[in-house]
Amino acid sequence: MKHIFADFEIISLKKVPGPEVFLIAKKILNQKRVNFRDIALYSIILGRRTLTAPNPEDMPLHRRTRLLVFGLLSKIYHFLIDRIFRILA
Repeated sequence: MKHIFADFEIISLKKVPGPEVFLIAKKILNQKRVNFRDIALYSIILGRRTLTAPNPEDMPLHRRTRLLVFGLLSKIYHFLIDRIFRILA
């Protein structure tokens, strides 16, 4: 994480419950840019760390199906909530 934010001035770094951290940082002007080629970042598409930016077509079938199902359920939920509020209004 220090390598990723090497061109930032770290103002505050706090541990919060869970695996997360809370970071407040300020970009240092005229600082040499950090090279990310050797850092494997987590890809939501692949569900793992990767050195390259994947295409959505590379997403495993089970992840794609789960995203489609949750997306559809979310749309149905919001549609129903909207209808309920219109009926009650």
